Amino acid sequence: MDLASDRPSDDVVLERALAGDEASFLQLVDFYGGRLSRLAREVAGPAPGRAETMAREALLGIVRDAPPPDGPSPRLRLLRAVIEAGRTRWPLEVAVHPEDVAANGQAVPGVPLSVPALEALRPALDAMPLRFRLPLLLADAEGCDEDEAAWLLGITPSDQLVLLNLGRAALRRAVPELDQVAATPGTPGPDGLSDRGRSRLLVAFRGPRR
Repeated sequence: MDLASDRPSDDVVLERALAGDEASFLQLVDFYGGRLSRLAREVAGPAPGRAETMAREALLGIVRDAPPPDGPSPRLRLLRAVIEAGRTRWPLEVAVHPEDVAANGQAVPGVPLSVPALEALRPALDAMPLRFRLPLLLADAEGCDEDEAAWLLGITPSDQLVLLNLGRAALRRAVPELDQVAATPGTPGPDGLSDRGRSRLLVAFRGPRR
């Protein structure tokens, strides 16, 4: 699955879901559910149920609020909904501190995070402060550029660049063979919400319309 691109039909599907069409809503759930759950696990940690709760809240929120004209794509709005759900339940530290700016130095090249690369980097990612790890995963693993990731986190592009450079530098220090690992082709991991999570989403989607 190409995480870096939106399908042309997403806006049409979203419009139908906003109008109450269950089939269109389930299309969004099936396409975005797994990706949102994986991102939510980075935010909420391994506690059972938290990631799916955040993914469900994001999917429900996106069909309850009409998108602004000429606004961000459905993919970006869904990802931001996960971040906002995480901030509401478990506050995240994404502020840039003065010592971060002083240590920024030269820009560090981006890291193409394939599935094997993510597996190899897991210890380094887990050891990184969330304010470094989350922007890195958003911008690289989810295919966002710096401006998109900055919008997702609600911080300025200049602050986002500081975070990205620090995060990438930390990963390269932790895993010297990163370039070789990242070049290995990856295979998509398991996708989709659990059957229970999918059913709960559909019930919640129907609820306000009864």
